Amino acid sequence: MALADKSWLESTVAHILLKCPTKSLMRFKCVSKSWSTLIQYPNSISKTILFNANNKNIYSTTSQLLISRINKSPNPNDKEPVVFSLCPYHNLREMSTTEYLPFVHSPDRGSTRVNLVGSCNGIVCLHDHYGDNFILWNPATSELKILPPPRFQYFNSKGIKTSADVILSGFEYLQERKNYKVIKLMKISEFIMATSVGDHCIEIYSLEEDSWKRIHVQGMGVVDVFRNSSTVVKGTLSWFTVNHTNDEERIVTFDMGKEVFSKTRLPDNINRFSWFIWFYPLGDCLTVCVSQGDSRRVNNRWWIDVWVLLEIGVEESWSRLYRIDPVPGLYWCWYPLGFWKNGKVFLDNGKGQVVLYDMDTKEITDLRIQGVYRTIQIVTYKESKVRLVKDILD
Repeated sequence: MALADKSWLESTVAHILLKCPTKSLMRFKCVSKSWSTLIQYPNSISKTILFNANNKNIYSTTSQLLISRINKSPNPNDKEPVVFSLCPYHNLREMSTTEYLPFVHSPDRGSTRVNLVGSCNGIVCLHDHYGDNFILWNPATSELKILPPPRFQYFNSKGIKTSADVILSGFEYLQERKNYKVIKLMKISEFIMATSVGDHCIEIYSLEEDSWKRIHVQGMGVVDVFRNSSTVVKGTLSWFTVNHTNDEERIVTFDMGKEVFSKTRLPDNINRFSWFIWFYPLGDCLTVCVSQGDSRRVNNRWWIDVWVLLEIGVEESWSRLYRIDPVPGLYWCWYPLGFWKNGKVFLDNGKGQVVLYDMDTKEITDLRIQGVYRTIQIVTYKESKVRLVKDILD
């Protein structure tokens, strides 16, 4: 049996066992040794599903990792452009020549803050914070498309015209509609020229229609800007919210195809005073990395719990996969950049260097990728010759 087929079979069995009642599971332990192991250690069911799903990139010769970062210059007077590199997904070698996009770097403004929003079918979405532009880019053809700005006005609760800021963003290709969509979560300031908490809204760009639409967000809690990140999994954008009335914390998910919201409570044993929360895709599931530790930063006491949500909206489907304990040799503020294969995770070592950490063996591999701290982003990319203007819309 081919390795890919074996992984698919293991994942299918794990999915079935996950939905079985406890009494049935006890009887199934005698089927085989592998079934007995899965049932005896429920966490292994989640790991089998997720890591086999993530390993699908190994079997494609076109899968690559796209890495963006701000180059670190030894000369403080040098301009620091955003640079992009590609490397094969399966072995992380043969890093491509570093390149930068002239559009998102202007010599007269120094470093540019660019967010790598996502990658779908060979198209990459970027957010240039300085110009507040969203850009679609095909690295294979070097074609760029600057999205038209939305024409919305924003008003606070008193009806006074105010401003709004992008908090989170996402990018996805909706297969059933053959359409690319960019989504951004906006925070509407309650007071003019202020950053106080206000209402929120969703703005969605459709490439097919080449236009934006707006959906107001109500009753979803306050978005915690300082402990948040975003990711798109199977056409849904998720983020972290807090209800200050009862201190309840939830994951809010927006389905980009159906344009509906759903909410999922966090597990009770996630510390609500966690320092940071990151969202990453792992297979077709949402993974939440929660940092916790000693606020005094004694002996590098900073660790990260890795949780997976197997089914959006179902609180009982949370499962903790791993705890990444304090890693010797890393600076106290290290943090995850995303998942690779077979239980390995990309980390920023706290000094702008990318390392690969094996959550089972605790082994660390220096990937010799350097950038300015907290500017490094990694997404999976598959090359495509599709043209942004003609081919997508045909």
